[in-house]
Amino acid sequence: MRTYTVGDTITLELDLRDSSGVSRVDALFREDASGRVISMHGDGGGEKEVTVRLEVELTDETFPGEYRCRFVDAYNTRGGKDTHHPDIRFRVQMFPAEGGGPELVEWRLS
Repeated sequence: MRTYTVGDTITLELDLRDSSGVSRVDALFREDASGRVISMHGDGGGEKEVTVRLEVELTDETFPGEYRCRFVDAYNTRGGKDTHHPDIRFRVQMFPAEGGGPELVEWRLS
């Protein structure tokens, strides 16, 4: 699972298609233990087939934990909406994780 820390920017790319054109796209992620949410928004610019980038920067107010996508709402240029439920998860931690202790580079017996 991808892990992010404060100061990171989370970028979600969604490939969408609609015969009238893709408009607004909203995604909501929820951390179950606390109920806190992270929302992301993007715009398809009316393109019929487009990759929409949704971004959010994590601040020191972002609650740490495992976030799961609750829904992605995608709107077309006529106001129609489809709600999707992709299995997207990520973890937020307050500080970068260290990889453990020192690496053993070499050893000798004498």
